Amino acid sequence: MKKILSLTFLAALLGAAGCSSSNPPPPIPDNPTTPPETAQLQVIHAVADAPSVTVNVGGPPPAGSALDGLEFRSAASGEFTPGTFAVTVDANPAGADPILGIIDAGDVEFVANIRTIIIATGVVGAIEPVVLTQDVGGAASTGQSTVRIVHAAPDAGLVDIYATAPDGELVDPVTLDYKGESGVLTLSPGDYQIRVTPNGVPGTILFDSGTTTLLGGEDIIALAITNTTASPSPITLLVADSTTGDVAEVQDTAVPAGDLQIVHASPDAGLVDVLADGAVLVDSADYAAVADFPDLAAGTYDIEIRPEDGDETTNVFQGDVTLDAGVTAKAIAIGLVAATGEDDDERPVFDLGIYADDHRRVSTDTKIRAIHAGASIGDIDLYVVATGTDITTVDPTISGGFGASTGFLSLAPGNYDLVVTTTETVEEVEVVTEVSRIDNVPLDAGGVYTAVAIDDPDNVGLLTTLSLDDPLLP
Repeated sequence: MKKILSLTFLAALLGAAGCSSSNPPPPIPDNPTTPPETAQLQVIHAVADAPSVTVNVGGPPPAGSALDGLEFRSAASGEFTPGTFAVTVDANPAGADPILGIIDAGDVEFVANIRTIIIATGVVGAIEPVVLTQDVGGAASTGQSTVRIVHAAPDAGLVDIYATAPDGELVDPVTLDYKGESGVLTLSPGDYQIRVTPNGVPGTILFDSGTTTLLGGEDIIALAITNTTASPSPITLLVADSTTGDVAEVQDTAVPAGDLQIVHASPDAGLVDVLADGAVLVDSADYAAVADFPDLAAGTYDIEIRPEDGDETTNVFQGDVTLDAGVTAKAIAIGLVAATGEDDDERPVFDLGIYADDHRRVSTDTKIRAIHAGASIGDIDLYVVATGTDITTVDPTISGGFGASTGFLSLAPGNYDLVVTTTETVEEVEVVTEVSRIDNVPLDAGGVYTAVAIDDPDNVGLLTTLSLDDPLLP
């Protein structure tokens, strides 16, 4: 399928950079008699295992600035009065003070009508800046497109990058090593295909953009970055267009795939079969069973769930589920087969809940998500708190009904209590009941955890925790 994404080059480097000094750049005056000349800054965060960063240019950025809290796979821009300013970058780990000066780019000269590009790359503990400059406007003002390719994937090694017509012969590559860049290339509008191979091995495709279209006027930085998605390719392509501010991650199209994890969390469904497009994916799954399907071809599947050895006439669920390239998701069978969905039946009906994953590991943080799949329990308050915290003294992490998810929470690594409560009013008095608790759970740096609260088959009215992703160790 043809994509219009500006260009889609590869061999890239993503960045985030910063600046810090006691002498911030002077503000651009309001309503000047003649337009002031300005210097431009573009920062790209390409460190796959790093938290958000703050970029300091002659001092901390103002509140609300795009240079404050820049996330991985993001870019931010700013304009400054020309001059020389100290540039540093700070990291923002969850639940802790900033880590100052993870990048110290020194004094950087900002020149009128020149864009300074700072790319943060590497890994936590070895983060490095790549600093580039280029004219503002350039070929983009002529209807052409400017493209600059940066290799920002630390583990990809020496690569050859081919920009050809769609399905064109692989000849005349641009060869780049880590932190290398192509210089500014001027390209005409049209269709292109970008493929990346190991150096000297054109038969091994590491990345294939498919057909991408340049409309003309784009001003693009294209970075090959470490792939943190479910795609089997070691790299993805980050495309940042300074003319629009748009940033897009382009997935490999050679092997478009994602990961799907199917979970049986319906307490009254019994043994079930799960089919996709008529083929059995899961056979005779029991309650709390988990089945993994890595590298499942991207596409839309007709999913059926039925009692063991049943047929289409006994389906308890049938519907389309779309799995996009690079996406990891959990498909959780929730609710009750016996529920009717009628007004006088408040029980949750059987359904298939889809919960997108985020498996990028951040070296300074831990990530946890909780999902309410307890069909016998209504609204809940869920607490993820430091071990020993009195939950009556803090607000719940999330309050929600059946099927609710916290999304992934970034926390400081450490030990936590996971507590679920319900509240009902009895004779005008609120009664809080604890229906699930796991104490002293170690959540490690770089960990990714999912806790699914499901009905406890041995204790009616209570929940138990199904641990997915990294194991939760009580």
